[in-house]
Parts: sequence; structure tokens; C-alpha cells
Amino acid sequence: MSEPVTWLFDSPNTAIDQSRWQHLTQLLCQLFKASACAIVQYQVGDAKILTLKQHKNLGLTLGAIEPIDNLKQRLINTELPSEGIWQQGLIDFPLNWPGGSSFGAVLLVCDKLPPNIDSGRTLAEPMLSLLESELNVLRQMSRLEHMSLQDESTQMLNDNGFNLMAPRQLNLSRRLGSHAGLVVMENGTQYEAEESQEKLRALAQVVFENLREADVAARIGEQIVLLAFVDSEANLDSLVTRLHKQFGRKLEDQRVMTGHKFFTPDSHLELAPMIAEARDELEKVRSRLYPKPQTSEETPASDA
Repeated sequence: MSEPVTWLFDSPNTAIDQSRWQHLTQLLCQLFKASACAIVQYQVGDAKILTLKQHKNLGLTLGAIEPIDNLKQRLINTELPSEGIWQQGLIDFPLNWPGGSSFGAVLLVCDKLPPNIDSGRTLAEPMLSLLESELNVLRQMSRLEHMSLQDESTQMLNDNGFNLMAPRQLNLSRRLGSHAGLVVMENGTQYEAEESQEKLRALAQVVFENLREADVAARIGEQIVLLAFVDSEANLDSLVTRLHKQFGRKLEDQRVMTGHKFFTPDSHLELAPMIAEARDELEKVRSRLYPKPQTSEETPASDA
């Protein structure tokens, strides 16, 4: 799994206790008698200060982002010597994601060589391990979310769930000689983001209420996709007609667009191209309902 592309505390999460990270920052600062201590996250050559404790103004700001090299260059003092982990006034403890890739570092600015630096390093190791253990929990939670089969908003299957369940049902139906149909549905009316989610939930609820035992439905992006098993193409057309009647009755203010495609049991198409064909049908409906205005070049010239 790739590393997060956002900074750690940009959005709330239950895996990382921000107050504990701040407390550990203060303890490490005290342990090494540092002028400043910060936990920083690295990403694409930049560093962001996630936590900060400074006893004198070193020009550090909580939440500030700057190139990693620039930050470290500002914190070292070239007039100071280097000894062990104390390098020209800077102690740099790397922090890693599980697997060993770099997360960032704990940076301590010490104007002089800390007393008992070796014992201090030993005492710091459990604190650093605690930070990395929380990164491990965050990674595991991220993986679980990725593996989740259900869309939280609609309580339907998500694309992961659909890609797991639908091929099994499709293969079984083909062995039994059953026909299949794919129906792709979306709201044709444009809404603001929050209202759009409410309308999509309402659409999903109507589909769910009309779901038959063998059918598989999921939310994929801003669409509801239904894999239905039918006796004939006419049977699929009737199913779509019934759905539209339900939409008209229960979703009066929503213009629901649908595209559907029929597949015989001898079709060897995988699920993705089947969905693509149903989406092509949906685009035909969209073009009919919302025709693009002709440009002046496309408009036929009138006779003089």
C-alpha cells in the first residue's frame, strides 16, 4: 500500500493520539535539555511540523511546511562540533512506517552536548517505538478500510465488495445457463455535495428495496450498479421499467437516469467491460436528456 498523500493531522483519525504525541515531544525536549523539539513528517521532499516544544524562538511554527533540507540547515549550528547522535547541535531520530519506509523524524535542537547522551538515547527508544507503533495502527486501519466491502453512506456494497461478490454470482449464473443484465443508475439532476450524497442514499434505498435474492447491487463512485439475473432481455426491460416507476413514486424531485445492457450465458465478457457497455447506454440517455448546445460552426446555415 502506498503512503498517505496528506499530512497526518489534516483530518481526524482514531489511530493517532495527537495530545500524546505532543506530550512525548515535551518529554524528549526535557530529557535532552533541548532548546526545541519537533516531530516532523516528510513527504515529497517537504517537512511539516506536527508537534512542537521550544524554549527559545528558533523560527519554528507548528504546522509550517518547508523543504526538508532547508529545515535541517536552519537548525544546525556549523560552529558546534559533532559527537555521536549530536550533529552540530541537532539530534535527528528517524521515524518509519511499518515496512521501513520513512515517515519523518523527531528533531531536537541542543545548544550544547546533552549530559548522559547515551543513557538519554536509551530512555528515548521506548518513546520512539510508541510513535512508530501508532503509525502501525494507522496503517492497519487504513488497510481494513481499503478491504471493507461496504459503502458507509448507502450501506450497499462498495466497489471492493462488488468486485468480490459479482463475479462469483456471474460465473455461477453462466454455468446454470442464466441470462444477466447490468443496470447503471445515477441522479441526472446536479446537487450540492452534501445534498448529492443524500439523494444518492435515497436512490440506493429504492434499489435495495427492489433487490431480488440473487441480484448484486453496489455503489461505485456516484452511481448505483445492479447486476440482475433474468430469463430474457424483455425481463430485464421490465425490471428497469419497474425501477423507474419506483423512482417516480418515491424520488419525485430526482431525475434518475439509467443505462442497461443484456448478456447471454455464452458471453465471455468480464465484469468491467460489461459495466462499460451499460455505462455507454447511460451516456446515450444523458445525451438525449441533456443535449449539448451546438456551436456556431455546427449550426447549419439558414437559407438566405
